[in-house]
Amino acid sequence: MTREVRPFVLLSDGTSGGAAIACSRLHRGLRGLGCNASWMALNGLSCDASIAAAWPPLTAVLLHRLVMAVTRSEWPRRWVCDRLGNSTMLSFLRKFRPRLINLHNIHEGMTFRLLERLPSKIPLVWTLHDMWPITGYCCYSEACEKYATGCTGTCPQMGAWGKALRSPGREWRRRDALFRAIQERLVLVSPSQWLAECASRRVPRGVRVEHIPNGIDMDIFRPLPQREIARQVLGLPNDRPIIMAGACSLDDRRKGTHVLAAALSRLKADGLRFAFVAFGESHAPPMEGEYKLGAVRDEMTLNLCYNAADVFVLPSLADNLPNTLVEAQAAGTPCVTTNVGGCPEVVSHGRTGFVARAGDEEDLATHIHAMLRMSQPESDAMRGESRETAKRRYALASQATRYASVFKEVMDGQFRCDILRKAPR
Repeated sequence: MTREVRPFVLLSDGTSGGAAIACSRLHRGLRGLGCNASWMALNGLSCDASIAAAWPPLTAVLLHRLVMAVTRSEWPRRWVCDRLGNSTMLSFLRKFRPRLINLHNIHEGMTFRLLERLPSKIPLVWTLHDMWPITGYCCYSEACEKYATGCTGTCPQMGAWGKALRSPGREWRRRDALFRAIQERLVLVSPSQWLAECASRRVPRGVRVEHIPNGIDMDIFRPLPQREIARQVLGLPNDRPIIMAGACSLDDRRKGTHVLAAALSRLKADGLRFAFVAFGESHAPPMEGEYKLGAVRDEMTLNLCYNAADVFVLPSLADNLPNTLVEAQAAGTPCVTTNVGGCPEVVSHGRTGFVARAGDEEDLATHIHAMLRMSQPESDAMRGESRETAKRRYALASQATRYASVFKEVMDGQFRCDILRKAPR
């Protein structure tokens, strides 16, 4: 039987979470251009992705079961789980003979060993959703800059991202050796300028680094004519301003939900009357007067949420280019965020929202209050600027076109194929 050729494969570890959402949207955008692109994920729901874990290789499964049966030691169990994930994805990829692989997150169930085992001539375009590919351990280094020089000495993040099976310095050197070995066929793409600059400091000079912001569908995320109707549909009050927050997981400390809770307490103590609405998975009990919408996965419902809010708040302590900020901006909702990662790239201070100091509950409360004190003309101007900025920077077709261009440039001289040939119906 002839194996199917799929020129461009988007590869991720799962189908849920912010990185997977961004991957799914890029896949949609590439298909909209006519690119013959496929999305393959190790685990998750099928949605638009082909799930590799549904077809694991027998030998890897047997080894996994054997090790899990004979030991409870963490190291061999982690090793065999990673080996199973890597082998499963490699086996799945061989069925489709991709000519270029666009990597996304691979740090849940797969490891750098996957890259070492990929066919040696396949070009790789790696989309960086966090810092993990360029460090020796962490997903966000925060104030630490050792990722740029070798992750030597004591790691200030140790334990924050799970147990490390080897020292960050040793892992950094292993990754550095791989980057050097494949630099002629590797491109790193960062959604934020911040992470693109971090990557440029870290990787060998022969590795190309591009900055391409994530894109979203501007026909789905858009301003709606009447905020009151959005509130009515969602069962939210119409008699006071709405402060909204949201993330895939509100329990993720990196999203700064605890800082926001302290800021809201300050605002209540000052006598400000408002409703607080949150969406996303959370096991924490609701705050006084909080409206919890739970996980919202439907994009049209998500757009209703943003349209219902007077301000969207994301008080991140570390972040790349958060989907929620881009979505809120496209919906014309002003945002308050923090001065970390790519957040200030999305929110223009004083024009599309405000940027507060990360971790500073007082500064965050001050900027939220300033947003709610705005006159109607000032608020309308900020909403209009937010929408126009999103259209200029984050249109899905623009993102897909730039990726298609990178794909073509990477493949020139190695393969001959029409990148924009019509996708099969």
